[in-house]
Amino acid sequence: RAPSRDAPLCPAGAGGAAVPRAGLKKWTLPPDYSGITIPEKPKLKFVDKVPAVPKVRREPRRLRDIRGPSQVATDFTEGQYGILALGGGYLHWGHFEMIRLSIGRSIDPKSMFAVWRVPAPSKAVTKKSLGQRMGGGKG
Repeated sequence: RAPSRDAPLCPAGAGGAAVPRAGLKKWTLPPDYSGITIPEKPKLKFVDKVPAVPKVRREPRRLRDIRGPSQVATDFTEGQYGILALGGGYLHWGHFEMIRLSIGRSIDPKSMFAVWRVPAPSKAVTKKSLGQRMGGGKG
């Protein structure tokens, strides 16, 4: 049997829903955005998947560190013995340790002392291990 036109499809009450009726509405005015200026590029900027990291600058070799005989600390200050380099080159940590142990064996701590007159090694020098082929960058 077809429903009549006057009867609602869903009766109001426990199992049904009330159909809203038309009435007077109180509409509020939208906010005024006239003081806001739209930028030249209103869309969002493209974001990279991976951050753009600046390329690392290669450290210079600082070849003036091995320029030749020392220009500073060439005179004796406390006594009459010392070691003076005649040519340029690098002193690695192993060289410092060999000098320290050699002087430590021959020194009498009751009447002698030793003073370092050169700075400690601070320049990082990378070297390829034995059996590596040339190329492939530094390290």
